[in-house]
Amino acid sequence: ENAYNDLLLCFSDMVNFNLVDKAVSEDYPNGNSRGAWLNLKSKHEPETAANKVALKLEFSQSKLTDVKKDPEEWISELELIRIKLGKMKVVLTEEDVIIHIINNLPEEYEAVSDSIETELNCITEDDDELTVEYVTARLRAKFSKISRKASLKSGGKKGAKGEDEEQA
Repeated sequence: ENAYNDLLLCFSDMVNFNLVDKAVSEDYPNGNSRGAWLNLKSKHEPETAANKVALKLEFSQSKLTDVKKDPEEWISELELIRIKLGKMKVVLTEEDVIIHIINNLPEEYEAVSDSIETELNCITEDDDELTVEYVTARLRAKFSKISRKASLKSGGKKGAKGEDEEQA
């Protein structure tokens, strides 16, 4: 009952409110939170062929283009799309996701992506498979280095300007 009431309070627009409000039955005359959730899900995340195509396109076109953006956030977005596709019976393997990741990174990540690609090529049946978590950790370390270097460069430039201004 509390979950149903919380859902009712979440929406001020009439369409979503009605999707929640109509989730009543003989067994739940005051409302059913599961029914309300399913109504909302069918509206906002329909499991249609068109939605499946849109999600596959979104996944395939997703790139990390800005070296200043945390790759972990981008990978989380990819994983969310992967989960949604999985619910629609579209299977993206760990390797599929890893290959997509290493092929869609800015050039600053080239050494790391080449290393990961080499590791992918060297995996045998006896080895553990590479995971998205492992790749994420490698990219997190590289992002940290890139961020530190950028911070040092911008800090150095500010310091040089400050010195120039004092001398003038």
